[in-house]
Amino acid sequence: HNGTREWGGNADTLGHTITNFVTVYTHASGRQTTHEKNWVGKFTATTPGAIVPGAPLPAGSWTLDGTSSWTTLNRSWSVVVSTTEALQYDPSCQVTPRFTNGTLNLLVTRNGVDTNVEIAFINCGQYQVTKSVPTV
Repeated sequence: HNGTREWGGNADTLGHTITNFVTVYTHASGRQTTHEKNWVGKFTATTPGAIVPGAPLPAGSWTLDGTSSWTTLNRSWSVVVSTTEALQYDPSCQVTPRFTNGTLNLLVTRNGVDTNVEIAFINCGQYQVTKSVPTV
C-alpha cells in the first residue's frame, strides 16, 4: 500500500480523501492484480453541529467523487464516480445504505469498452439502476 489518506471532520462535516493509493495483490498462482484509487468523500449533517463522536451518524448528505482502476494479466477495468445529486442519508431508514434520494453516476470501462451506470436513490430501500453505452 502507498499513497495518501486524509480524514477530517467537525460537528458539521466529515471528509475522506484518498490520493494515488495503490494496492498490489499477489494471488496464490503468483499473478498480480493492481488497484489504484483516488477518491473524495464528504458528509454534511442536515442539522449543523449534529455529528457527535461515538454516536450514530445523523441525517445528512453524502457526495463521492473519484476514480479506481484495476489491472491483471492483459485485462483492465476502471470506474469514474461522480455525485450529480447529493445522496440523502436518513438514519431512520432501516434498509442499508439508508439513502432516500440522490444520484451517483459511474463511467465503467472494461477492456476499452465504456458503460454509463446511473444509480438513482428514490426512497428508503428503493433505487433504480440505469445502464447505457455512451454515444460517440
